[in-house]
Amino acid sequence: MRRFLIHVQMCREYMKIRIPALKVCHEIRKYLLCQLPLLTPHIHIVLIAYLENHFVEGRLRIAALTSLVSTILSKALKEYRAAFPGVTIEIREGSPNDIFRMVEEHTVDFAVSCSPFGKFDSITLYHDRMAAMFPKEDPDVLEVDLTAPPNLLIINKPAYETILDHVKQSLPIDKFLQVQTAETAINMVLNGIGIGILSEYTMDTLVTGYRKYPVTPEISFDIGIFANNLNDLTPAAAEFVPMITHNLLPSIKDEKGKMKND
Repeated sequence: MRRFLIHVQMCREYMKIRIPALKVCHEIRKYLLCQLPLLTPHIHIVLIAYLENHFVEGRLRIAALTSLVSTILSKALKEYRAAFPGVTIEIREGSPNDIFRMVEEHTVDFAVSCSPFGKFDSITLYHDRMAAMFPKEDPDVLEVDLTAPPNLLIINKPAYETILDHVKQSLPIDKFLQVQTAETAINMVLNGIGIGILSEYTMDTLVTGYRKYPVTPEISFDIGIFANNLNDLTPAAAEFVPMITHNLLPSIKDEKGKMKND
């Protein structure tokens, strides 16, 4: 019994230290399992119960915009997999409407996408807005009117759905080309085919340093985590959400300062 209590106390001490504990808890679990043959039947049962309650396994299902998988999720995923190798991770990509439906139908644990988040519980990670991207800088352009653009608008599907949520007016069919991904839109702009309409966050991560032109009407929105109930996530999901916010904390602070200055 004394040996078991020492093992348990060791686990508790590790668990108090958030990040280091995540890296070693799987090793502790393996160590404790090796001790099972040395324990009495009663302590064996208690230890199994402790392991079930304190070590995370199972499946984690996340829905996310394609552009956010390689930016917001990637660093947290690396850390999470090192901490919880027993968890199977599924990432389902889609447009904002696809992702909204996945959460609504409970086919994922939570999602990382853009607002509006509707009836769902949400955590805002980043304040964003739409901007225009030209093949080359044009000093004569001050802004781009989405309803009367000077050239062909190239918009990826997630950006288009976000625009429709904020602008209750159809875009001119003869001046609008929809593509599937932000990467495709950027490549077409760089090839001189038209003007890209992308979120500022997307431009900052995929074409760093490129000039952003304001669009009218202005379209502002949030990027965040949302779920049916963030306080009732599976153990696997509950461990992942804090990792996302922890990794993004500096950029969130920087962005809040930027928005105030604007």
